[in-house]
Amino acid sequence: MIKLLESGSLMKSDMFDIVKSNHTLDKLLNSLEDEGFVTMSETVIGRRVYSVSLTPKGKTVADQLKGAQDAAHGTTPAPADAGAVIHERFRNFRALYHFSITGDTIRIADAGVKGKRIADVQVKVVGKNLKLYCDQDRSFDCEHIDFIWVDRSLRQRILERVDKDGLKVWTREGP
Repeated sequence: MIKLLESGSLMKSDMFDIVKSNHTLDKLLNSLEDEGFVTMSETVIGRRVYSVSLTPKGKTVADQLKGAQDAAHGTTPAPADAGAVIHERFRNFRALYHFSITGDTIRIADAGVKGKRIADVQVKVVGKNLKLYCDQDRSFDCEHIDFIWVDRSLRQRILERVDKDGLKVWTREGP
């Protein structure tokens, strides 16, 4: 659906890079059409050619899927005014990386309103979940962990680890 969203419409034959089996693709497209997510139109130009496009309902779902995919890969665009707010909130934070063999730690120097302090955020793998735990605040959810997700290079390092090891990011709400 995301590929359809990005291209507007596709020929059925252009979808074989996603779904390899003609039978499986037919079943999938028929189900999506029955549920009102796509429309298919047939054109005969020597042979049958099928064009597939999203309905308004399908576009809504595809937009949501694209947003989830972008969020998962850390590519969600920030609101226009977010830069100033983020800069102000984290202006006194500095990240110091320390990745050791025994465990991964991201050390954050925080010279904020609570005075100078060093926060070690542990990157822990529990089963198939990656958890971030702040030793300073004794929390899985604090401003130091928020800083990690806002800082592009830190976020990228975490997401690379998630992709490489096939993990899910755990938050206080769960994976």
